[in-house]
Amino acid sequence: IPELSMEQKRQYFEAALGYLQRARQLNPYREGGYYLHAQLLQIMDGILVSEVEQTIIDLYLECLRTNPKFIPARRELAKYYLELGKSEAAVQVILDSTVWYYHDVIRALRYFNFAEEVMKDHASFEDRQIFAEKHQRVKERFERKYGEQ
Repeated sequence: IPELSMEQKRQYFEAALGYLQRARQLNPYREGGYYLHAQLLQIMDGILVSEVEQTIIDLYLECLRTNPKFIPARRELAKYYLELGKSEAAVQVILDSTVWYYHDVIRALRYFNFAEEVMKDHASFEDRQIFAEKHQRVKERFERKYGEQ
């Protein structure tokens, strides 16, 4: 695969942004457009774009407003907050996830295992307890559905 020039990268980046914006206009109630836009900006941050932190956060939040159970956006937003040194915001994203019932127990368990590490390092005792109760329920659902792994 040939190396692309910065101008070619910029053209592809701008085209991708245009397609993502068009997809969101066509269906603003789908979380994927917001999620992919945030992912693209994160990848290109410092390369072709700068000072996009708040835009990335806003896109993840809009994605979660569209579908609060969309685990990839919740995980990536928490990780992004941690990268920015905003651990309280990351903990809040995780705590907000505890009110939902997730049908995909495998994806939910993976998310809650990731979130457990964040909570250990950054959350208060009370917040860790709230999270631990939900995490335990997800583990129990997984075990009922798939047995001991």
